[in-house]
Amino acid sequence: MCGIGGIWLKQRDDSVLSNLKELNDRLRHRGPDDEGYLVYSEGSSNSLSGENSSKDLDLASIESFSEKVEIALAHRRLSIIDTSSDSHQPMSRERYHIVYNGAVYNFKELRQELQDLGHHFETTGDTEVVLRSYIQWGNDCVYHFNGMWAFVVFDEENKKFFGSRDITGVKPMYFINDDAQFAFASEAFPLAKTFKKEQINQHQVVDFLIRGNQESGEESMFKGIFELKPAHSFEFNGELRTWKYYEHHCADGAYDEKAKEDLKKALQESVSKHLIADVPVGTCLSGGIDSSAIVGMVAGHQKRSDIEAFSSIFPNTDIDESDYAKSVVDHWGIGWNKTEPQGADFIQNLEELHRIQDFPLISSSTFAQYEVMRLAREKGVKVLLDGQGADELFGGYPQYRLAWINQIRTESAFKYLKNIASVNLFKELIRNNIRRKVLNDPAKHQALILKRYPELQLIDTDILEAYFKNVEAINDDPFFEDANENLAQDYFGEHLKNLLRYEDRNSMHFGIESRTPYADDRKLMDLCFQVSADEKFKTLPLKKILRDISKDLIPEKVFSRRDKMGFVAPHNQWVSENFEEFKSYFSSETQIFRSNIVDCELRLLMPQSGSAENYRSFRYLSTRIWESAIKH
Repeated sequence: MCGIGGIWLKQRDDSVLSNLKELNDRLRHRGPDDEGYLVYSEGSSNSLSGENSSKDLDLASIESFSEKVEIALAHRRLSIIDTSSDSHQPMSRERYHIVYNGAVYNFKELRQELQDLGHHFETTGDTEVVLRSYIQWGNDCVYHFNGMWAFVVFDEENKKFFGSRDITGVKPMYFINDDAQFAFASEAFPLAKTFKKEQINQHQVVDFLIRGNQESGEESMFKGIFELKPAHSFEFNGELRTWKYYEHHCADGAYDEKAKEDLKKALQESVSKHLIADVPVGTCLSGGIDSSAIVGMVAGHQKRSDIEAFSSIFPNTDIDESDYAKSVVDHWGIGWNKTEPQGADFIQNLEELHRIQDFPLISSSTFAQYEVMRLAREKGVKVLLDGQGADELFGGYPQYRLAWINQIRTESAFKYLKNIASVNLFKELIRNNIRRKVLNDPAKHQALILKRYPELQLIDTDILEAYFKNVEAINDDPFFEDANENLAQDYFGEHLKNLLRYEDRNSMHFGIESRTPYADDRKLMDLCFQVSADEKFKTLPLKKILRDISKDLIPEKVFSRRDKMGFVAPHNQWVSENFEEFKSYFSSETQIFRSNIVDCELRLLMPQSGSAENYRSFRYLSTRIWESAIKH
């Protein structure tokens, strides 16, 4: 994994090289191992080095380059596969130049296919495979890739960029397209600072505060900075064209022995491919089914004494999963590294956490993940496998089963409703979906929303009125006709992508490549969505299929778990204990909130003792901290 950036000038700008250098410097955390540049003008290109470039390279320095520049590429490298300087980027072959971030896991098979077609390789890594795939197949190269990626190829002869992002958005890409230039980068905040695009997109931020949508539209929370959506590619030759290259397909297939074996094999192959690296690989371990299954499969591929697992634990709390994680560690005899995030550390790292995440946070659990990545770096592990995506792929959330019940409406299903109503789960699910229905069309339900959420009075009145006037409704029905589509909506849409963004920023901040076997393997995702919703939800517990295919890899203590916890932290406790610190942020200049907020109004954001985790109020606190953090 790496950091990528580039600029295509539309008007002459003598500051292009300084902007390119600044952009790449702001991405340094994503690739501390190497630095590189390519500049182009009037039919000629030059490769340039920076202060962190490999000493094996004989390149002129970007600091000493003084010629005119029209188009430029920049790269920061985290060396994972083929760690030699041969795989330095930007990489050039013939008239083509690439900056690439990611890991295409079927690169060895593709290399052989391309060699059979007459291509000759100079490196052993996947970057050259991606570049030569474009040379061979053009825009259709993405149909050959299995993995995670965000890359841009510059075709010097035809003078155009081609760029692409993986199917679920594991790897990020943002861009600017204004009168002065087209520019892209791996993260939004470096683009905003480099090109002075720090004005907040007030509509998007208010949409986040009300509906929780962080990147629902193409424009990000920074005005003028846009996201290349997952499963999209683009071309730029003075004009920008984007298109979606992948559409999911849900089927009504059976879950028989063959389907079970196919799914088990696909997951095993996915984990195996995600272990390919020339540096140490570890794995995250929460104690749930998802991460425990990955650990079990890793144990089948590596010497167990070499496996290092990393966990975030909270001893003596009701959210601590360390007993479950320990049972996995003891079962396989692997190394276990634990971190115990504290509220005081959370407060100390608040602004840094918001800067590296680009946008405000949903909850404090992002910090727990941040601490896991910090620990992995301290232990010298450069790649971490993680279980992100399993809930969305296999149906791990209760609302997915409710969607299935709504779909079939059979007598047996309603008997199930009576059972879960006894523990108030059904009632809570109904309340959540009514809430969703209201929030999906804020303009229609404005009065109800303002009454239900009094904290909205903290938002500047004019900004709030403008939001309700311009907001568009989204799907008014929380259920699709096929419950599989509810999973797909989250897996291929904003829900999983946001979780992947937290993981990308946290891992890359510490120079770690995070890999997600459930979230980016095309064969696994296609097979899962071929199995009908009936097969996934007609029996309990949830994630029946994942439990089936990993039963022999998981200790009984974990396998028999029926609770659904997610990746959590003691959120209300941390916020309550440090509320005065949070309040202090509302005393400074803001682009979103009223300037005359008094103490009793801020108390609306204070978590109530013994109440459910208050993530809605935290959005307000986080947004205000983010406003402060992005000024630096």
